[in-house]
Amino acid sequence: MKKVLALLILSIWMSLFCVNAQDFSNENQEGIDIPCLMESFDKENSVAAWGFGKSSNNQQAYLLANQDAIRSLANRFHLEKNDVEKYANMYCRQVARNGSGEYIVYVSITIRKTDLFKLLRNNQ
Repeated sequence: MKKVLALLILSIWMSLFCVNAQDFSNENQEGIDIPCLMESFDKENSVAAWGFGKSSNNQQAYLLANQDAIRSLANRFHLEKNDVEKYANMYCRQVARNGSGEYIVYVSITIRKTDLFKLLRNNQ
């Protein structure tokens, strides 16, 4: 009888715990906002990528973010980074500073699908 009572109490306690965990996860999803991420989704006429850079120099942070996005797009389609860079267009750029004064740059780039197909044909 003691075992049954212990299992009943344990199952009630676990069901309460799981409900609370589910409620907390829903609350946390509303507050997340990553700059330029929504602009990095593919569109009907273009493909896109997102990049991030951090440096004490604003221009260096921008270059790092841009190169990160270009590298991401090049890896996605198995292309050379230099080829992708020729056709990449800046779609979004946001700059922030962290507590230590470093610049944080977020970017998204796009390439028109016609240019992408041209690059893929030339790559074969």
